Amino acid sequence: MRIVMYSGGCLSWAAAMRTIERHGRDNVRLLFTDTRMEDEDLYRFLDESEKQLGVELVRIADGRNPWEVFKDRRMIGNTRHDRRHLLGALQRLRCSQYTSYRCCAVQRSCAPQS
Repeated sequence: MRIVMYSGGCLSWAAAMRTIERHGRDNVRLLFTDTRMEDEDLYRFLDESEKQLGVELVRIADGRNPWEVFKDRRMIGNTRHDRRHLLGALQRLRCSQYTSYRCCAVQRSCAPQS
């Protein structure tokens, strides 16, 4: 099973496409860690891309937004901290039966090579 960390951006969509092409739809899941602070258009794109890609999109959230998490933990943080926490919880609870791999996109410069 391949787990693609799916942010809803164009690079995570490209990573999902590449992973599906390489490993097949039956072996891929998309994982979206919802901060509950995303733009409505992102949620629309998630729904549409799940249908277009033909793979399951797993959405996880603990019900709080990052500011509530920071207040509860009495810390100053960022949304990456919150997402890592959710990913760890998912791996412990839902993906323990799979050998999972995280696939992520790394943005390269779009400048022409000389």
